[in-house]
Amino acid sequence: METSTTPFLAGGTELTTSISTYTINEKIAEGSFGAIFKVTEKSTGTRLVLKAELPGSPSNDLRIELVTMLRVFRSYVPEVTDKGVFNGTKFLIMPLFGKSLEDIIGALPGNKCSLSTAIGSLYQCLEAIELSIGPTICTGI
Repeated sequence: METSTTPFLAGGTELTTSISTYTINEKIAEGSFGAIFKVTEKSTGTRLVLKAELPGSPSNDLRIELVTMLRVFRSYVPEVTDKGVFNGTKFLIMPLFGKSLEDIIGALPGNKCSLSTAIGSLYQCLEAIELSIGPTICTGI
């Protein structure tokens, strides 16, 4: 397992909320504002993702992301199933979707997707942005 800058969220750590108890399995990504972990819901064995804001982060990115996700109801937007604070770290729990778009495109010949796939993906991204911030900003794009 990879070492995390959030050591209290290391593999094997149990995290209990008012909804469920989760076991942290491994870190799968980390950026400047947070980290993403694979977790297992203890009672059901369901594999999920925990998205955590790094301790002391001056950002409200996780809160903004939560508000956006709650406003956008589409199949490509994950549903937040749990949220909370653990040892001073804010986190969200959501379904594990599978490979990222970057991983999928990276596995394609020439690391490229077709023009129609690119346009379809762009359309979905613009639709999600429009739904989250309102139509007036995206009008005319």
